[in-house]
Amino acid sequence: MDTFYKKKLLCFALSAFLLSDLCAEVVPNKLFSDNMVLQRNTPVKVWGKASPNAEISVEFLGKSAKTKSDSSGSWELFIGPFEANSKPSDMNFFENGKLSKSAKGALVGEVWLTGGQSNMAFSLKGVSTFSDVEKRADYPLLRYFKQGSATVSETPFDDFVEGSQWVVCSPEVAGGFNSVAFFFGEGLLGGLNVPVGLISTAVGSAPMRTWLPMDEMKKRRNFDSILADHADRLSKFDIEAEKLKAEKLNKKYEAALAVYKRDGGKKPKAPRTEKYAGSLRALRPSFPEGHRSPQALFNTRINPAVGFAIKGVLWYEAEADAYGVSLETLSEQFEGFIDIYRTLWKNPSMPFVFVQLPSYGKVKTWDIARLKQELVFRKVPNCYMVVSADTGNDSDIHPTDKEPVGRRCALAALDRVYKVSDKYSLSPIFESATFKGGTARIKMKTGGRGLMFKGEPRGFEVKAAGEWTPASASISGDFITLVPADKSLSKSKITEARYLFSAASRDNACLFNKDSLPAAPFNTEIIK
Repeated sequence: MDTFYKKKLLCFALSAFLLSDLCAEVVPNKLFSDNMVLQRNTPVKVWGKASPNAEISVEFLGKSAKTKSDSSGSWELFIGPFEANSKPSDMNFFENGKLSKSAKGALVGEVWLTGGQSNMAFSLKGVSTFSDVEKRADYPLLRYFKQGSATVSETPFDDFVEGSQWVVCSPEVAGGFNSVAFFFGEGLLGGLNVPVGLISTAVGSAPMRTWLPMDEMKKRRNFDSILADHADRLSKFDIEAEKLKAEKLNKKYEAALAVYKRDGGKKPKAPRTEKYAGSLRALRPSFPEGHRSPQALFNTRINPAVGFAIKGVLWYEAEADAYGVSLETLSEQFEGFIDIYRTLWKNPSMPFVFVQLPSYGKVKTWDIARLKQELVFRKVPNCYMVVSADTGNDSDIHPTDKEPVGRRCALAALDRVYKVSDKYSLSPIFESATFKGGTARIKMKTGGRGLMFKGEPRGFEVKAAGEWTPASASISGDFITLVPADKSLSKSKITEARYLFSAASRDNACLFNKDSLPAAPFNTEIIK
C-alpha cells in the first residue's frame, strides 16, 4: 500500500474515532431518568453503559462522583448521601469531561420496591373508590416507576425493558398506578411530608419462585422442595412439542378469524401464545411453567433494580403459592425470599411490609396460606403483616376494595419503620390459649389498644368432643372467652379454638381493636 493510501486510511480511522467519541452517550439504567426519586440519607449507587474505558462523572445537588467504564462500557459509582429534596433538580452525566445526558426533575425522599401478583398489579382505576380518589390525586411529589411490558428471560437483564419510566402522579395518570401501592404512597406522603417513589414490579399469577434468582435459592434449604419440583417438571418438559401446540393454536385461531371476517358471527378468542398474548408467554427451555418458573421474572423485572437505594419492600402475593408443594413450604419460602432480597440489597434489616390474603371463597386452602404467612411475621424481624381478612370478594379473586389495604400498609410503615405515627398499626393476633372444661380462653396481642366486636360475634369455633362447632364469644380486656353455641355441648371438653378459619372470611370478620384494625385469623391447632 503506497503512502498516499496509508495516509487516507489513517485519516478515515481517526475521523471515525473522533466521530464516535463526539457522539458517545452515557446510558444510565432507566431508574436514573426524568422524574426519578432517590432514597434520602444513604449513598446512592448509580450505574449504566458508556464508551469503553471512558471517564464517567455524575453531578447532583452540588455533589459529584467519578469512575471509569470497563472494557465493555459498564460503569457504576456512588454519590451522596442527600437530604430530602422536594425541588425538581437535574442529575447530569459526563463522559470524558463532556455533558452527555441530563435526567430532569429528580427528587429525594423515600423509595419502596412494590411487588407481588395481580392484586398488587390491580390498577387504581379499578378500585371501588376511584371516582373520589381521582379528584385528589394531584401529587407532584409522588412518583411511580412503571415498567414496560412484562417478559421472561433465562439470563438477567442489566436494564429494564423499553417503555419503563418514572411517572409523576396527577389525576390524568393516577388510574394506571398499582392501587395498593398508590394508597401506600399517598399515606407515606401525608405522614412524612417528603417525596415518595414507588418501583412497580408486580405481575399476575406469579409465585415467589419466579421473583428469585436461582443461585440464591440453591444456597438455602428453604427452597429444596420447590427446586426438586422444578427439576421434575423440567425433566418432563418437551419444548419442541409445546412450540408445535402453540403453532397449531395460532393456525386454528387465524383460520377462525378469517371466517369471522368473511362471514361475521362471534369473534374468535386469541390463544394465550407468545404471538398473540405477548412475550410473557414465551417458551424457554428452562421454564417449564412459563413465567411461573424459578427466576423467570426476577431476571427481567427485579435484577435491573438490584442495588438501587430503597427504604424497603411492599409485597402482596401468596395466591399462586396456596397450592400443593408451594403451600406446604409457603412459610419457609417467604422467609427465604425476605433473606434473599436483604442479601441482594446488602441490608440485613431492610423492612418488609406484606399483605395477608383477603377473603376469597373459591380456593379452600387460603385459610392455611394466611396462617403460614403469619408464621413469617412472627419469626422475621422488621417484617410487618397487614391483615385484610375483612376485605375482599368471596367470588372474585380481584376485589376492588383496595383502599383500606393500602392505607393499612402505610400505617404499618409510618408506625413501625419511620416511628412517626401516634396510631397503633398492627392488627390483634393470637398470643395464647387455655382450655378448661367447656371453656376456651384466648389471649390476644393488641398493643394495649383493646378489643371490640363489630356487630354480633361470629366466625368463632371450638373443638368440643373432638368435633369443630360454632362458638359464642365474649370480650374481657385482651381476652376472648369461647363456649359452644350449642348448649348441649356445654359440658364437653374443649381442646382447640379458631377464628375466621375459612377462605371466605369477610362476612364473619367481627373482632377488631379499638383503632378498627381487624384481628388476624387464628387456629390453635396450627399456631400454639
